[in-house]
Amino acid sequence: MIVQALNILDKEVIDKSDGSKVGHLEDFIVDPREKKVSVIGVATKQGKRYVTVSDLGSMGEDVVMLSSKDRLRQEDQLSEEQKKVIEDQVDTAYISQSRVITESGKELGLIRDFAFDTETGHVEHFIVSKGLKDIVAGRKHISMENVKTIGKDRTIVSDQAAKQSGGSSVSSTYEDVKGKVEEAAQDVKEKASETGKEAEQKVKQGYSDSDVKEVVGKYLIKNIITSSDEIIAKRGDLISNDVINRAKQKDMVGQVVKYSSNNPIREEGNINLK
Repeated sequence: MIVQALNILDKEVIDKSDGSKVGHLEDFIVDPREKKVSVIGVATKQGKRYVTVSDLGSMGEDVVMLSSKDRLRQEDQLSEEQKKVIEDQVDTAYISQSRVITESGKELGLIRDFAFDTETGHVEHFIVSKGLKDIVAGRKHISMENVKTIGKDRTIVSDQAAKQSGGSSVSSTYEDVKGKVEEAAQDVKEKASETGKEAEQKVKQGYSDSDVKEVVGKYLIKNIITSSDEIIAKRGDLISNDVINRAKQKDMVGQVVKYSSNNPIREEGNINLK
């Protein structure tokens, strides 16, 4: 079965063997050389874990089934090849920042999503957007046979890719065009409303939801301790969703946001390889 990554991202993961909730899909990490999903990140209460495509069962409309929670792996349990792909951070966020250009230098747009085979993990095609031009032309689907190089800043494709058609385009009839424009206007309106609410939240709390999302994966530069000396997290700890949840319970998320850093803490005489 071919699925689009963003259609199942954030879905709940359920252990098929006992029906328990394991966590939710956090990201798809793609091997740019093999052009396939190498591992899939799962956010659990114990922190981030990894599974392969073959570990997953059905990917339904509402949940994703995992054969067994025993298939969850920590990073140090993965193969060296898988660790290297993770180190290169070729995940859904990485790919979605990449602009697509042909070998002759023509820009085709920005990668917005990709579709992959749920049995093999092979990426079938990238879904490329040109913003408002999508209303008329539709988003372009670029098959992997035309992809030469996958990079964070630029993904290089063959000139033939420029001739590939999109997944769906708007017909020339007035009603179809009108519907697409109204849909786009409503989307802009909703996003503006969300932005306003987020700004209001930031004024009240000192941080916004987007601030919290941005610090996940960063490192603490200071111990987070409650007034009763309960340790929420320690200096040097990787900020995970679990850390955020513990901080929320003690109303200390603002401290986590404030004392976060992109760089791991390197103690004298000790080299941190993470």
